[in-house]
Amino acid sequence: MKIIKRKLNKDYIFLLEGIFNFEAIWELNSIFENWDYVNNGDVLFDLSKAQHIDSLAIGFLVKLNRRLSKYKKGFFLTNLSKNVEKIFELTNMDKYFKIIQNSEDKDFFD
Repeated sequence: MKIIKRKLNKDYIFLLEGIFNFEAIWELNSIFENWDYVNNGDVLFDLSKAQHIDSLAIGFLVKLNRRLSKYKKGFFLTNLSKNVEKIFELTNMDKYFKIIQNSEDKDFFD
């Protein structure tokens, strides 16, 4: 999986391309292991180019969401690919996460 990170003021957008599985989790863990949760802002994952997401990746997202919430930071998902959207609907994760339809909507960091 290819992960592209972009900073927008204090907030971060991660574009995930490919299959979101344990290999991507390994890379993301290394990013968020040293994350400055106090000074960094909200986090957005753009899943428009994610071909698939497995249960380990969903577990990682749940864990990251809890960690960011502990520091009063927002965690958002956007632009879910059709495959990922179906998986989220089947697992009811679409009701757990804050999902915005379009990352161009700037209000998501408020």
